[in-house]
Amino acid sequence: MDCGKYYNQVGEFGLKPEDLERFRQTSRHLLDSGSLLDIGCGEGYWLKFLSETTDLQLSGSDVSQIRLNLSRKNLNNENISLSVDDITELPYENKEFDQITALEVIEHIPEWQKGLAELVRVASKRVVITVPYNQELIYEICPDCGGKAYVDGHINSFTKKDFQNIIINGKVSFKGLKYPLNYYTKKALKEIIVKTKKEAEIGNEEDCTPIICPDCYKDIPSTRYAKFSKRALSRLSKIIKHYPEFLLVQIDK
Repeated sequence: MDCGKYYNQVGEFGLKPEDLERFRQTSRHLLDSGSLLDIGCGEGYWLKFLSETTDLQLSGSDVSQIRLNLSRKNLNNENISLSVDDITELPYENKEFDQITALEVIEHIPEWQKGLAELVRVASKRVVITVPYNQELIYEICPDCGGKAYVDGHINSFTKKDFQNIIINGKVSFKGLKYPLNYYTKKALKEIIVKTKKEAEIGNEEDCTPIICPDCYKDIPSTRYAKFSKRALSRLSKIIKHYPEFLLVQIDK
């Protein structure tokens, strides 16, 4: 899988209201000063949040040039350095940045353990990553090549055990990130009711946001709404079981 090619094809995700809540919860785990490199910065919304709420020396990195261009547009800040990099082979010295963040990144990476080791190598003090917690992986079968095309490009699912079962150079701690129960229940129900209703009205092959195949990079514009409904049911199950939506992993060197 060529991650750069894949995410150039995916394009823009946009900023959702729940992202800001996640940013606020995540920012509590950052050091107050020094340099910070955000890996997988995408469209730059996390960097923009940090530039407006902290005095950190910020840099960003992403595998997709198209997404970095969007980041430059959204940030409009010449003091934030941005570069195209591969998380599994970062072009930085050991301990070059005080802290590293990677928000919803390694669930997309085939060699995620190698990527995590690179984050730890480049940080001198702290690494903070977030991943969807115990997510059910949902995919389409590509009709052209037969490969698995995952919804939102999530190919890995994580719990604490995944990080406890590997050697990490640093002290590891965990925090579950949750949205307000009332808000997320409404969102999940809306995905089930609205998306399923729309699918029934317009049919599976029309007006669906495509899923991208990571093998042949073609759009798969089928049953997108059904996939959203399945994910919404999974989220409701997590709420009932009192599971967090995201797992925050903090690594102190």
